[in-house]
Amino acid sequence: MEVAEKILITGGLLLLLFAFFTGFLMGRVREHAFQAPKYLILSHMEPLMQGTLMLALVWAVRMSTLDGRLEGLAASLMVAAASIQGSKELLNHYQGLEDEFAHRPHPIGFYAARIQSPMASVGLIIFIIGVLRAL
Repeated sequence: MEVAEKILITGGLLLLLFAFFTGFLMGRVREHAFQAPKYLILSHMEPLMQGTLMLALVWAVRMSTLDGRLEGLAASLMVAAASIQGSKELLNHYQGLEDEFAHRPHPIGFYAARIQSPMASVGLIIFIIGVLRAL
């Protein structure tokens, strides 16, 4: 098993664990409220989707013909970006934000997204190139 596969599998499972934790938090909130806050819902949904994505990307690594170190970098970028995404949503919830884009001054989550997005983009581009080369 390649290093990139191990990174994606471990990261994906940890993201799913984070999603279950935030789901538990959401259940606790829903005991006393009609609806869960937006950012708490996002802090549950993002890692749930991203964790599943990391596990699916293992197939891209298996198909890719790129150097293992480059694939490892891509996997690390993808897992780190997904972790930042879920964490920033939970932070937004605990800060009581309703809209991170409208809030002034911008909260930490706004800037975390500006870091996370390029990381995920670069990681995904590396995987896409690796898969296209294999065709």
